[in-house]
Amino acid sequence: MILEALAWLATPCAWPARRLGLLSEQIAIAARQRRLGAAWAGHRAQSRQAVIDAAAAGGRTALVLGSGLLLDVPLAELKARFARVILVDAVQPWRARLVRGVELRAVDVTQSMARLMQGDAAVTEPTLFLDQPGLDFTVSLNLISQLPILPRAWIERHRLGDADAHARALIRAHRDWLLRLPGRVCVVGDLRYRLTDAKGAPVAETDALEGVAMPPADREWDWPVAPLGEHGGGRERSHRVGAWLDFKAAAARLPI
Repeated sequence: MILEALAWLATPCAWPARRLGLLSEQIAIAARQRRLGAAWAGHRAQSRQAVIDAAAAGGRTALVLGSGLLLDVPLAELKARFARVILVDAVQPWRARLVRGVELRAVDVTQSMARLMQGDAAVTEPTLFLDQPGLDFTVSLNLISQLPILPRAWIERHRLGDADAHARALIRAHRDWLLRLPGRVCVVGDLRYRLTDAKGAPVAETDALEGVAMPPADREWDWPVAPLGEHGGGRERSHRVGAWLDFKAAAARLPI
């Protein structure tokens, strides 16, 4: 708890991100990683490999959306293949701030968070990086399904409208924005949330993408987010994760 409190005080963070809970969530993820590093290792390796394979051609600029704590970012490989690497997250922790040879952008990729703090739950498609010079590769990394989680709680708490519709709008806007970015786009993200009992029998399954249409993923794997003993109640929570190595090509084959 002392480490978490110090991180909350010491990490530079815009007020909307702090108020919405993004900083607290990032600190909680760091704590869970310390406890569950072995259980999460497979997911991290799969995520990193998907990015490495998608970025094989290299180029001028690589953009990493949802860089966060850098747990699943193959930094060495990206730095070797691209002249510029830009790490993008609403909260840039000290772990990222101390990395040399990269650029940091502490921005809200939905471009809606500040408005939400003012009581406006409207969602519009982002315009960030559409004109980024030399952008040859972008990865949305374990981000797309996470975008609505804290805004949903805020909307419900402050009674700002239909939280489910807002969640779908955020995911749809992120998807459509990625399809407009120049260069190759890779997406790694949750497909489904699963809850099983101690014997592995299914208890519940939820669509992580809120019903927003996506083409079939190139790769899929399971991420044991909360193994038995961590979730409580004799249950285990896992995510089914998908990776699209060339998201624009996949979408073109199956229009969405």
